[in-house]
Amino acid sequence: MVERLGNVLYALGCIAAGAVIALWLLLVWQAPDMRQTVFFIFIAVMAIALWLVGKACRDVLAGRF
Repeated sequence: MVERLGNVLYALGCIAAGAVIALWLLLVWQAPDMRQTVFFIFIAVMAIALWLVGKACRDVLAGRF
């Protein structure tokens, strides 16, 4: 049961990371001045952090660490 919760949290983390990247792409398409390197690095770090939190939840709740 707890392992399934970990899998759900991992899936939510992946979906949230994908949503952050999709929103960034939408912003770049709408406003070309959003192509700054600092903004891209911020978005990339945020997406990676969301994915890692989901992965950590999956591994800890499944007992694989």
